[in-house]
Amino acid sequence: MKKIGLMIGVLLLAGCAQVPLNKQTTSGYAEATFQGVSLEDARNRLVLGCNRTGLNIRETSSNKVVCSKTMEGMSAVFTQAAIGNKYSTTPEELLVFQLAKIDNNVHVSARNYTETQMALGQINRVEIKNNKSINNMQILLDNVANEYASKQTKPLVLQSAPPPMK
Repeated sequence: MKKIGLMIGVLLLAGCAQVPLNKQTTSGYAEATFQGVSLEDARNRLVLGCNRTGLNIRETSSNKVVCSKTMEGMSAVFTQAAIGNKYSTTPEELLVFQLAKIDNNVHVSARNYTETQMALGQINRVEIKNNKSINNMQILLDNVANEYASKQTKPLVLQSAPPPMK
């Protein structure tokens, strides 16, 4: 009997274990810095990144991009039961990117939420802050930032004048 209780306890504790974070940040959220860009260019890159991953653009402003995706399957059913009721809308997963211009760079942090709208219009929103979701957001941010950095054009610099034509 003690062995069964010990096994159940180990399984419960193992189920609570989280995936380690890929990148430690000061805020605890996914973060990236776009080097030498304007706010508009960084915002456009994030919109493109959301589009490429199949997310809808819900809102954009000078310092924020909000992408969303309607949840499906059992995760939608469980989420609706947890934060809504049978009359609420199908839950949506939101990615919120906050942009800040610092000198010649743009710092971006990302947060993840799930929300549903109740029958009388009340919005129920819950932040999803676990290592798996932070890692997924970090991968998206890193891909967008690295893609931008690799596509920046370098000016052509001539080391010497071309030979005169004859």
